[in-house]
Amino acid sequence: MEKCFNLVINAVLLILPLMFMITMYGQIIKKLNALKFTERRNENYFVIFKTKNADQENSLNKNNGQ
Repeated sequence: MEKCFNLVINAVLLILPLMFMITMYGQIIKKLNALKFTERRNENYFVIFKTKNADQENSLNKNNGQ
């Protein structure tokens, strides 16, 4: 009976840190993915902004040329 009890306690003590590590690892991965997504979105915004500015400059140059 006592051996069985010790086995159960050891199993629980072994599983708890593993569960904690797995959940923390999952949260870290979520945060990293969110960071990647925001970086990608900022890059896309920057590209759109640059192309809009280039289009405006081209139209200004065309108007000045006429």
